[in-house]
Amino acid sequence: ILKATVDAVWGMYNHANIDVKHGFLIYFFNGPQLHRWHHAMNLPTRRGANFATKLSLWDWLWGTAYLPKADIMPEYGIRNNEDYPSYSYFKQLWLIFRPFKSK
Repeated sequence: ILKATVDAVWGMYNHANIDVKHGFLIYFFNGPQLHRWHHAMNLPTRRGANFATKLSLWDWLWGTAYLPKADIMPEYGIRNNEDYPSYSYFKQLWLIFRPFKSK
């Protein structure tokens, strides 16, 4: 119950559209400042960024962290395209079992 509560609260915090700066803690803990770049539509890299859900330390270690110095808000969200089709909920769940295609 405790883990589920932490997961739910942290997930809502990460997806909140609030301007929070973590200072040096950004290198250890994920939050809206980092997570919004995970959903950015205009990310300069095609491989994605900021995959960690709670501990951003993993992204910094694996080289997937992205936080530009300029304090800009990205255009973010999910476009309805072939990468994320408008299938039913269960068909979208089934898609996680397909092999990745290189672009």
